[in-house]
Amino acid sequence: MKFSAHPAPHLPPTRRDRVLRVACVLALLGLALMIWGIFVPTPMPILIGLSVGQAMGTSSFVLYLIVLATDLGIRKKLVRAGRTEKS
Repeated sequence: MKFSAHPAPHLPPTRRDRVLRVACVLALLGLALMIWGIFVPTPMPILIGLSVGQAMGTSSFVLYLIVLATDLGIRKKLVRAGRTEKS
């Protein structure tokens, strides 16, 4: 197997890539807030972790599902296009 010495061209991130990155950051921030309530067991960090952290985690999951549904929709269109071209 022969490898090229030239790196692959860098592709600019698509909208789905950016949404997925936002979802990852929201998930990590939400997790950090929830863990903060474990390490500092006073009422305020617990309330913030349970409310804001939960909202960030849920919105992260919703964004991920949107990207997943978009990808599946595109894949279905490509499969349909492939079937019609073969016919």
